[in-house]
Amino acid sequence: MPRVDLHSHSFYSPDSRMRFEGIADACQAAGIDVVATTDHHTADGALAFQRWAGKHRSDLHVIVGEEVMTDQGEVIGLYLNETIPSPCTLGEALDAIRDQGGLFLLEHPFDPLRHGLDALSWEVDPDIIEVFNARTRLKGANAKALELAEAKGTPVCACSDAHTYGEFGAAYTDVPAFDPSEPKQLLDALGQGTLHETTSPPWVSVHSTVAKLLHKVGL
Repeated sequence: MPRVDLHSHSFYSPDSRMRFEGIADACQAAGIDVVATTDHHTADGALAFQRWAGKHRSDLHVIVGEEVMTDQGEVIGLYLNETIPSPCTLGEALDAIRDQGGLFLLEHPFDPLRHGLDALSWEVDPDIIEVFNARTRLKGANAKALELAEAKGTPVCACSDAHTYGEFGAAYTDVPAFDPSEPKQLLDALGQGTLHETTSPPWVSVHSTVAKLLHKVGL
């Protein structure tokens, strides 16, 4: 069964230093077959990684995504063709995802230490809900996300939210074989998926903070 991780970052995010070859190696080591690169404020990293993987790692399928900051919190667009300008309004982000034929992934919605939609999550209509984020330290936050998904009948996923190589494999979803280039097939596969959930160690957040500082000084 393919292993799918729909939330991760690359050096195109200011809080990550990961390069494409290292990500591919880390995914191979963790048995990840399908990875969505969802950098902050840009899809350019995912587009570049997808092209790189097509040339160098045909065994790894990269889904183009972006973690978009809106006026209500962060949302993820998957299967994008271009960057959604960020920050923007929530309505603008969701319209842009739909206009590109993409999927709306609701990530870490109830984590008070992150930029989730929180209570507004009940009012939106995501295609996928991240019910386990490996960087979420508060078990109640992930549990509330699962409650939301069950109430809405929405497909679910577990994600690493990797910003460092060692985080891949902490959380992912095992799914039946499907065509990763087809959004509808991903949704159907997630509906039959099995979640694997491990919380990443606290030090990964330190790495992200250091990456931000290095980014600010141009390193």
